[in-house]
Parts: sequence; structure tokens; C-alpha cells
Amino acid sequence: MCLYKSILTNNDMILTGLLADNQSYTTKPSVTRAPFPIFALVFFKQSIPNNVTMSINKESELAGMKKVSEAVALTLKEMTRYAAPGMTTKQLDEYGAQILNSLGAKSAPYLTYGFPGWTCISVNNEFCHGIPSHKTVLQEGDLINIDVSAELDGFWSDNGGSFVLGEDIHRH
Repeated sequence: MCLYKSILTNNDMILTGLLADNQSYTTKPSVTRAPFPIFALVFFKQSIPNNVTMSINKESELAGMKKVSEAVALTLKEMTRYAAPGMTTKQLDEYGAQILNSLGAKSAPYLTYGFPGWTCISVNNEFCHGIPSHKTVLQEGDLINIDVSAELDGFWSDNGGSFVLGEDIHRH
């Protein structure tokens, strides 16, 4: 399988990867700036048997990878902006679902194994892949981690980021 890593920094998103013939690849797609570093793994999948190696052979395949990467990066960025003290992680998750749906993308965890949320949201000491809940209310100074994974036209992307909500009163 051909695996790419995309890095969205404060300036640009850069996709890098290794093609099946071991040639490296780098591109800078057009993406708006993010307020924090975002790291993502992006890959191509279309009902592939486990022993088959995939490579990007067409410009349209690369465009598909860019499109899903941009959808996931935008969703994460907008969820980060939307997060506010007093809202629940379920409300934040539903906002992320609206963005993914508006872009034609589907939540990968929900689609793949029926995850009970559209995104994964962890708060403070939760390690990762937190389940959005009406019981978890965001508070000033919380350390929040959001993981957005999506499928779009047979291409998949996973992207995550952590941030402190408001002022860092707990010195995270």
C-alpha cells in the first residue's frame, strides 16, 4: 500500500510519501492556515486484498488523496475554532459531522466499525480516541484532542490535533 504523510503547519500543508517504486513525493496543496501543527496519515484504499501493493499512478488518484486530506484538515480546524467552554463533546462532534457531510466525506470510524461518534474527542487525561458524550462538558483550560478520520470517494485520511481551550490555567 502506498502511504503518505501530510503535515499541516502554520504556513502550508505538505504531503510527503514514498511511492511503490521507492521514489519520494512532496507536494503543497492549497489549504488555509491552521492555528497549530497537525499531523496526518493519508492512504488510498478501494477493496484491496491484504497482499496487494497500491501506488498512485494517475493524477486523479493524487487529487482524490488531496481532496480527502483537505476535508479532514478543514474539519479539524473548524472544530478547534468552534470549541467553547460549556459545550459538550457530543455537540462538538455533531458540528464536525456537519462539516464532513457538507464536504461529501464520511466518518471513517463510524463507517468502518460503528464508532459511537463521528470524530474522537479526548479531554485532559483521556489518552486517545475519546467517545463524544453529552456528559463531558468542556471547561476553560481543558486539554482537548480531536481526531478526525474520513473517507471520500475511496480515499481515506486521518488527522488529529491537541489544543488548550482558552487560557492554559492548568499549565498543560
